[in-house]
Amino acid sequence: MRADDRPDISIVIVNRNTCGLLRACLHSIDILPDPVTYEIIVVDNASTDGSVQMVESVFPYVRIIRNETNTGFAFPNNQGLKLARGRHILLLNSDTEVMTGALERLVRYLDQHNSVGACGPRLLNPDGTLQRSCFSFPSPWRHLSDMLDLARIFPRNRLFANQRDWFDHTRTLPVDWVMGAALVVRRDVLNEVGVLDERFTLYCNELDWCRRIHKAGWDVHFVHEAEVVHHCGATRRDEDRGFRLQSEFLRNHFDYIRKHYGVAGLLWYRLWMVVGFGIRAIRIGAINSVRPTDSGRAHSRLVRGTFRAALTGQPETFFGSREEHSP
Repeated sequence: MRADDRPDISIVIVNRNTCGLLRACLHSIDILPDPVTYEIIVVDNASTDGSVQMVESVFPYVRIIRNETNTGFAFPNNQGLKLARGRHILLLNSDTEVMTGALERLVRYLDQHNSVGACGPRLLNPDGTLQRSCFSFPSPWRHLSDMLDLARIFPRNRLFANQRDWFDHTRTLPVDWVMGAALVVRRDVLNEVGVLDERFTLYCNELDWCRRIHKAGWDVHFVHEAEVVHHCGATRRDEDRGFRLQSEFLRNHFDYIRKHYGVAGLLWYRLWMVVGFGIRAIRIGAINSVRPTDSGRAHSRLVRGTFRAALTGQPETFFGSREEHSP
């Protein structure tokens, strides 16, 4: 139910050249019989595929912010957050479709659990299978386990694995952080914690946000009863050239570790990346020498570039210079 006054929830969607996906996303919200009131804010990052014109003609009630350049992910979301009027705010990817009852269940959950500052729904792949979306906070031990492949060898062991691997997605439970494809934050939390940290242009922004929410004394929960379909990666396919996204991924992760663990923590993080990706480079190189394939060579290039980026701390040297990125 669209609202003219203060709505139950404000939905902020960042878009860049995903006209078809965006239309499906907005349509999924528009046809829902949800009793909650909502407003929708679409922040468009200089799309050239007619996205803005589509929204204006098909969904005239949607508020549109037009950016003249591609401003990444954190900055445009913050633009929407600052304009949102709702009691709660949902950050929603343009490559999602909201299932019946999801908005009502998320709003009701926050209204009934005063200690919960943010929550995320159960994400589904387009074929209806589960898309794991709950994660543990990065830590020196977890990073070491990942680099030594202990997490892969023991995926269900909580000592080694990420929360994504062992977490029960069939129950509503507290988590460290949830994927930002669909993340609801209550107004009080936004006022207390603030908006996304814009140094994390594309990656780690929801991770950092959830960590700050926890530090402020709030809980973050996974709500399995609310479901959202996520066409994972669909918004990034056309941008993934020359490993530019890997450069941004590493840069954002390095910035995150530096922010929360300091310079010493970052050096430790990079050291184990050098060890882990050095081992991977040797293993993949050996496989490629026996069974060379185009995908194998591309994978080898990615691993070797990541090894060198960890060694030098300069991802752009091996994955291209910093460019504008899109979610």
